[in-house]
Amino acid sequence: MLVGAVALITRQIVEEPVNALSSRSALCLLHLRVLIAALDDTGLIRGLMEREALVLDRSSEDMRRYATKHDAIRRSLVSDVEINAGQRALSVLAGLRNVNLSVRS
Repeated sequence: MLVGAVALITRQIVEEPVNALSSRSALCLLHLRVLIAALDDTGLIRGLMEREALVLDRSSEDMRRYATKHDAIRRSLVSDVEINAGQRALSVLAGLRNVNLSVRS
């Protein structure tokens, strides 16, 4: 039986898939695996995976922009989103307890 945040997210995705997927921030890969195992609908799983791919792609772009600006004379143009992109990506890959990172896409 699922408990806690994963159970809540599963229920939200099943009850209102469009809203739940579009408003979802990044999930760490450990919890994503549990969430996918809890879903029976391949369409929902595909939607969830597409959303996660989009979030990871955005994070990748932010890290790339940060590196480009940081290594160049445009260092002053680096945004907070770009500065924190590496930490967000690590949070998604490794998971951090009690973290809820909002990611704009």
